[in-house]
Amino acid sequence: MTPITYLSEQPADFSKAIDGAETLEELRTVLADWRELAGDAEKIALAMTPKDFTEFRKGLKKERGGEFAGEKFAEKYSAVLLPEVMFKISMKAYDYKVPFGLMYIRLKEAGILPELPE
Repeated sequence: MTPITYLSEQPADFSKAIDGAETLEELRTVLADWRELAGDAEKIALAMTPKDFTEFRKGLKKERGGEFAGEKFAEKYSAVLLPEVMFKISMKAYDYKVPFGLMYIRLKEAGILPELPE
């Protein structure tokens, strides 16, 4: 995971990292590196089969191309595209019009960082 600074935008870095994972093992490695912000995504990747990964990559390509990959894809893989903790922090950052990194640091300092998924 890229270091979190006051001006960093981890969701963009995360998206680039998962886009670059061309094999299931690479995806699992990426998500292990992002565990602090993407624990739920890592769990999904650990349960994926090679067939699931092929389905995921096909849907990811559609999503990145601006096309909805479908309800089934969304139900199964939405947490990989935007993990819960990252989503919660992003929403708060949006509400306060501040960078992701600043919101993450402030929530962590205040002890109210959204709970990590189990």
